[in-house]
Amino acid sequence: MADIDHLHQTDTSDPKKKLAAAGAAAANNTNLIEKRRASLDVRHRFLLEKFSAYVDEKPAGLENSLLLGNKLEVLNDFFAENGAKKVLFYWQKDENAIVKANPVAAVVPVAGAVPPPGAAKPTAGAAAASVASSTLVVSNGSKEGLTGTGCFFIRTTNKAITVANISNEVSFGLIQANILPSLTTTVKHVLMPALKAQENWGVLQRQKDESVKGFVEVLERFVNDLDVAMVNLSDSVKLNSVPSNVDLDAFKKPAEYGNAAHFPEVVNALEGLVTEWCKQIEQVLAESEQMRKEADDIGPNAELAHWKARMVKFNSITDQLKSSTCKKVIGILNAVKSRALLKTWKDLDDRVTDAANESKDNVKYLYTLERFYDPLYSCDPLGMIPSIPGLINAIKMIYR
Repeated sequence: MADIDHLHQTDTSDPKKKLAAAGAAAANNTNLIEKRRASLDVRHRFLLEKFSAYVDEKPAGLENSLLLGNKLEVLNDFFAENGAKKVLFYWQKDENAIVKANPVAAVVPVAGAVPPPGAAKPTAGAAAASVASSTLVVSNGSKEGLTGTGCFFIRTTNKAITVANISNEVSFGLIQANILPSLTTTVKHVLMPALKAQENWGVLQRQKDESVKGFVEVLERFVNDLDVAMVNLSDSVKLNSVPSNVDLDAFKKPAEYGNAAHFPEVVNALEGLVTEWCKQIEQVLAESEQMRKEADDIGPNAELAHWKARMVKFNSITDQLKSSTCKKVIGILNAVKSRALLKTWKDLDDRVTDAANESKDNVKYLYTLERFYDPLYSCDPLGMIPSIPGLINAIKMIYR
């Protein structure tokens, strides 16, 4: 009996100990954060102030986020002598900060459907808690990906960044998740005008007419390629999204896909979605198989541009077909034996894969020839002669 009483007393005291331990941990964490805050100086707040101009957040809020985790250490490495050459600030959703208030709750796959026996109904609090909040991410760019708004800070010296030199030695600028437009604008409107206005080329001064001219021409082609890439990406097909009344998270594992058979609304919605996907893909395939109208004086650069555009379009589709969402949708329909639709889907999947591989191969071959046919655009007939044997040999190697 005494043993039983002892156990009962121990169990009663455990919650108090846990509460006390939690309170001590919270106090230690608060002390650590305040200690870090005391170490901040004008340099840290200078960067936070510049970044706050790009995001809808006050510097004080960014400062609070900076004190969490190892963000301050990454930033201090940027300030140190011979430290990191760059540091990146991101303001975006922090998926790791999602708090699941009711992890046992099961979400009904379709509005109006009946949840499985014993499943708890999702509450508004749980739904609100599952939404990730925006936070400051401090990175060197090697791990974290940018999904929101970002800002780069780069240093131009190996000397330590101090309060006195930070405004002169540190440059910064805005970056977006879609970095291609930012890169194009920077190269076209900053680098190109600066290079064309450059007078002193150092050791290249003696060869300025050839080396510098060739470099500028290559850079101009690069800018043109960036413009073409943006156009191609904007023309890419985006497959329709999963209907809002279907929650794929209710089927987490392949073994659970068969449970969708108990929800006819889910199956009908997913079959309608895949039918729309098939129509979208069939339209892209039909357009790619149409006869091309070309001018008589079309050159190899135009052919390369055509196959690059086609490669981007089909690679975009194949990337979407490989996504976890697409695989789950097809997996669910396969589990509920929607065979007629899946037969059509499999045929289109094979055709898209073949078209993507064809485009990729043709781009590869044309890039092999590029250095041989480039002189045909820039040289006079006599200057073309040295390049013709190499061009013919490259073509022979491709077709062997």
